[in-house]
This record gives sequence, structure tokens and C-alpha cells, in this order.
Amino acid sequence: MINYLLILCMTLMGAVASVFFKKASGSESFAKMLLNINLYVGGFIYVAAAVLNIIVLRSMEYSKVMPLTSITYIWTMVISYILLKEKVTKEKIVGVICIVAGAILISIE
Repeated sequence: MINYLLILCMTLMGAVASVFFKKASGSESFAKMLLNINLYVGGFIYVAAAVLNIIVLRSMEYSKVMPLTSITYIWTMVISYILLKEKVTKEKIVGVICIVAGAILISIE
């Protein structure tokens, strides 16, 4: 059970890190992007998520962990809607439902 909670945290962290990368990508130039704090905050969160991934992989099957990382797409859609004011279409909702169904089927032992 703890591994599934770690996967939820890991995927949420990956999605949050991507938001910081998105903010850093709005810099006027590559040089300014390298000075943008969002790049480093996103990088730190992303590395922390990778460490959680390694921890989970030590005790779960690779064939289960990797498909479950697709939960990141769900977090990404929710976060992009809330923070970036992006549209959520019917197609995106259907896609998320498919991801959730697939993640459930894969995690069943």
C-alpha cells in the first residue's frame, strides 16, 4: 500500500516539476532561462520524484511501476487546468478515464 502512495506522490511531483519547467520556458532567451529559479525548483522536484521512483522499483515489479507512472498525465491535466487555465476537453477526460482504468487493471494482482 505504501508503494502506491509513493507512486501517487512521485507522479504528482513529476507534474508539479513540469509546471516549473513551463514557467522557466517563458524566459526571453536560453541564457535567461538558465538564470530562472523555476528551472532549478522544477529540476529539484523532478530529481526527488526520480528518487521516489527508484525506491518504489526496489520493491515492486517494473512492469507495474512504469505503467502506473502514467498517472502523471492525470495530475498534469488537473494542474494545467487550475494553474495554467488550459481547457479540459471531452477527449482529455476520456483519455484520463482510460489511463485510470489501465492503471487499475495493471495494479490488480
